[in-house]
Amino acid sequence: MEDDFRLFGPDHLATLGLLAAAGVAAVLVAQRGGETARSVLRLLLAFMLASCHLTENVVARAQGWYKIQMLPLEMCDLAAMFGICGLITRDRRAVGPAWFFALSGTLPALFTPELNVTFPHFRFVVYFLEHGLTVITPLVLVFGLGVVPRAGAWIESLLVINAFGLLNGKLNVALGTNFMYLSHKPKGPTPFDWFGPWPGYLIVLELLVIAAFRLLEIPLLAVRAPDRSRTEGDHAARSAAGSPAFGSGEAAFSNRRVSAGASRSPVRHGRTFPGS
Repeated sequence: MEDDFRLFGPDHLATLGLLAAAGVAAVLVAQRGGETARSVLRLLLAFMLASCHLTENVVARAQGWYKIQMLPLEMCDLAAMFGICGLITRDRRAVGPAWFFALSGTLPALFTPELNVTFPHFRFVVYFLEHGLTVITPLVLVFGLGVVPRAGAWIESLLVINAFGLLNGKLNVALGTNFMYLSHKPKGPTPFDWFGPWPGYLIVLELLVIAAFRLLEIPLLAVRAPDRSRTEGDHAARSAAGSPAFGSGEAAFSNRRVSAGASRSPVRHGRTFPGS
């Protein structure tokens, strides 16, 4: 079964289709389900994502194919960590990096995986589960649960990933590894092939990351806009009625639910959940 993987072959395309369907279903459950269903979904996603990473390492050690390169020091691993934190805490400070890292780094890895095995090999299954759940997680948090990263989160995420890259650069030299593909390009056909030789392609990657983060900020702006308009309208209505304006937090949440007739809007910022 080695060297059996075909890029965009039947197994690859079928897996991508299943992951897309699972992502849509998860977002719909988060949007339309009750609070219990949402809590179960959050914790289930967090459990599955953590279990995939743990199981891969346990099996790799047991079967003798564990390598130091499997340490959780890739961009996808960082996205998964922030995603798990966001699922458990619903803290938008964690959701920001999960959103930008997963959709700029992990999503492309689903389309151009560095694999030499196909379904039903364990490595094939765990690879797509890990990467698929990592991508689904921020989509559920943002579009399903409405935990929207704050303005400027893309800059914070850029600083985090560059600091992480500097750490990995030092580790690559010390350990002879290739975390984040900073030492050389991945094997097999990938978009890295278009970016020139090392180390020049690292500059191209940095520019692409900046561009990708800025583009990924656009849907967040669209999600934030309706919530901001509703909040301003609520404040204006309270001022006209002579009532004091509520601050942020659960008080604001309670007031908006009453004034909006328990609207089902999914947009939430951090731990303030209007219309849940």
